[in-house]
Amino acid sequence: MNIDELLPKTVDIICDAYDFYYSGVFLIDDAREFAVLKAGRGEPGRIMIENNHKLAVGGNSMIGACTALNQARISLDVDTEKVWYPNPVLPETRSEMALPLAIGNRVIGAVTVQSVEAAAFSDEDVSSLQAMANQLAIAIDNAASAANSTKPMPNCCAPKPLRPSRRHRRRHPLDWQQSRTYQRLG
Repeated sequence: MNIDELLPKTVDIICDAYDFYYSGVFLIDDAREFAVLKAGRGEPGRIMIENNHKLAVGGNSMIGACTALNQARISLDVDTEKVWYPNPVLPETRSEMALPLAIGNRVIGAVTVQSVEAAAFSDEDVSSLQAMANQLAIAIDNAASAANSTKPMPNCCAPKPLRPSRRHRRRHPLDWQQSRTYQRLG
């Protein structure tokens, strides 16, 4: 499954399975300056993606802090949270959690989960969603590696066709002649 299919399915599964208001997946841009929303639940997600919604890594938001520190951020009451971005597209958010997507110490993004209820997240919710985020990070990294490996190599780096060495041809002339014959016939 490619990333464009995986991320929207992930946010839908989170919202459906846990009955949360909103979920989104952010990926860090190439300059490592912003976490860019790549998938978001429902109409709010669609609006933010169309508007290229992004939050500064290390900025004054749950996602910004999470991606800068490679640590989960959980606010059981966003009205009292100092590091929080009040998103006008998600006015009913009362609780939010931001979970890092990381491969070791390398943060590649974050997942946001939001609820209309204060104190909505249990310890089990946090641990199960962080486990899911860890698996998602691996899937994203694998998909990116696979995409990079399918790019054609420049001619200078392409593997050369295998051919027996001169030394091998001198020591095993019959093998060499037979392989040439088979090549001509095939």
